Amino acid sequence: MEFNSAKNIHWFPGHMKKAYVRIEEQIKFIDYVIIVLDARAPLVSANDYLVKLFAGKPRIYILNKEDLADPITTQEWMKFYNQENARCISLKHTSNLKKIIEDHLTYLTEEKRLKNLKKGIKNSIFRGVVVGYPNVGKSTIINKLIGSRKLEVANRPGVTRNVNWVKISKNYFLMDTPGITTPRFEKEEDSIKLALIGSIRQDILPFEKIINYALNFLKKYYPQALLDYLREYIPVEKAIGLNNINIIEGIAEKFIPRLPNGKLDTEKAQTKFLNDLKNGVITRLCFDRPE
Repeated sequence: MEFNSAKNIHWFPGHMKKAYVRIEEQIKFIDYVIIVLDARAPLVSANDYLVKLFAGKPRIYILNKEDLADPITTQEWMKFYNQENARCISLKHTSNLKKIIEDHLTYLTEEKRLKNLKKGIKNSIFRGVVVGYPNVGKSTIINKLIGSRKLEVANRPGVTRNVNWVKISKNYFLMDTPGITTPRFEKEEDSIKLALIGSIRQDILPFEKIINYALNFLKKYYPQALLDYLREYIPVEKAIGLNNINIIEGIAEKFIPRLPNGKLDTEKAQTKFLNDLKNGVITRLCFDRPE
């Protein structure tokens, strides 16, 4: 599905287009690439255009927010992204991230280092770029690499808007970029997944589609986690056969005070459900299945 241009502008504003142009201008000077993915959607959160653009460059894939992701599927995706000329790591905590990244970069840039030594260049300088969708945690990772909180971070898309160069060590420089999406999504399912992990705003998509997709996904892949989430209000034997409207009503009954007129506040129940899903309250999950 391709969305119309009126919708596209919401997730592909002008600063993203400028970042694309800047990256294309600098590509010949780039020695390595760090691609930050959300471990809950490690395929959809990979920008296809940029992955293809950097196909010939040494790459490090970082599966961020691993503590919110299904650990079994995370391991499968790590195998997928560990390729020739590429390495993949998953992150739960970032305390030793700088050393891990530097070790990988030393390995991935060895060929150029040896070529430079033959030319008499002893201290090679390597320039890289870090890319990722909005809200995948790029700025947090860069702050760990440079050793201080110099970049603004927030749990919402669109915080970083400029392209900046930062020094991460004596020999390695990194071009930071704003979170960049693709200009359009061919599959509506992809945009829904990105909305569920917070990489694009949920309010630019039909809210009912997001709710129904999320609930149907949990029913199929994490049914026990959904039952446990609802257990105090809905008995297991009843919850299995409930439709999505009943489930939202169950969430409203269990978690949300009733409206002044006594009716269930299903709107707040929907918002709570999506926030709990995004924040790992219901279960650790992965929307992209290895199969």
